[in-house]
Amino acid sequence: MDFVARIKGALVAAALVLLAASCAKEAKQIEDAVERRVLAAHLTTVYKDTLKELPSGSYLMTKKKGDGKLVTLSSSVFVKYSRLNLKNEYDQTNIEEIAKNVGGFSYSNYYGPSLFEIGNYTLSKGME
Repeated sequence: MDFVARIKGALVAAALVLLAASCAKEAKQIEDAVERRVLAAHLTTVYKDTLKELPSGSYLMTKKKGDGKLVTLSSSVFVKYSRLNLKNEYDQTNIEEIAKNVGGFSYSNYYGPSLFEIGNYTLSKGME
């Protein structure tokens, strides 16, 4: 009888572990969906119609439209960029004035246009 009780206890414990693991997965999926809705609401509220969502999932906001040649697959382009978090704080930039204004400036960093080469996979699909 003692052996049967141990087997039943082990089966119940295994069932509880499986149940807990499956619940955690669903909670993570729900959390991801909530985060996507929060991001969409933030972008709609703060930036209204100034953002364009790219197929890669990134969002592009053009500050100044260029007047140069169109980008092709063998092109290289120089890009000045800044990245904002959901609190509307800069967390990355290659523009010196912005870095100085937000307190992230360092003389050891390069502030200037970054080279993106389309044919060498430094630009992801959808950011062309």
